Amino acid sequence: MAKPFFTPWIGSDYAAVRALEDGEQPLSSDALDGMWAYSCHVLGESHYGEPPEHRPDFTHEVIHKCAFIRSNCSRFFAKTIEVVANKHISELNREEQWQKLAFSNFVQDLLPKSRKAPQSEEWERGTAAFASQLALTTPQVLVVLGHRLWKHLPRGFGFALPPMRLPQEMYPLPEKYGDREVSVEEAWAYVYESGGKKRVTIAVYVVHPSGRGFDWPIAARRVNTVRVFHSNIASSEDIANCEAKQIPS
Repeated sequence: MAKPFFTPWIGSDYAAVRALEDGEQPLSSDALDGMWAYSCHVLGESHYGEPPEHRPDFTHEVIHKCAFIRSNCSRFFAKTIEVVANKHISELNREEQWQKLAFSNFVQDLLPKSRKAPQSEEWERGTAAFASQLALTTPQVLVVLGHRLWKHLPRGFGFALPPMRLPQEMYPLPEKYGDREVSVEEAWAYVYESGGKKRVTIAVYVVHPSGRGFDWPIAARRVNTVRVFHSNIASSEDIANCEAKQIPS
């Protein structure tokens, strides 16, 4: 098990969300006003850049440069926050929303500025650091950006979940979608122990924000589905009987 080379982005308000989930933060706290009711770690595939940029704090630099403000590189991050917040970017304060979540990339190498896929050894280094990334953020929901990354996620601990679907009246889609239903056919429950506690993170993938077919209301519906089911899954016999992977925090 390796530590991630790139330090994950963990927003300044993210700790308050996790404290609430662990029963360490009262619901009435002013610090939680307007916050999401769940902890979310968004997992992208890889960073692109020049060799001098290959440094541990690169993820933080990218968030400050591209996610907080509208800029030439902000489109990907705007689409991503729409998925997590379930609102159009025009309704959101970008920096405020990014302070509520965690973000990192799976691949721990800086790739050239192209759409070239990671090589096998780059996937392998990402796999070696994956569990340590979970231990750093211990989220309820891991939003995986893109099916290619989803296929490369390690499955060495936890188990596959059965299909999940919410009733249409819960978090309904905009009217233009009619009575369309969204079901999550693939999701994975990572079960692990970190910081002396048994944790359950549900991973779900969405179409990559830069890919064809991306539709943020559909992606947001997928994320909300696993979020709603998290408490039932976390308290299930399947979790109780599942051996937790030990991950140093």
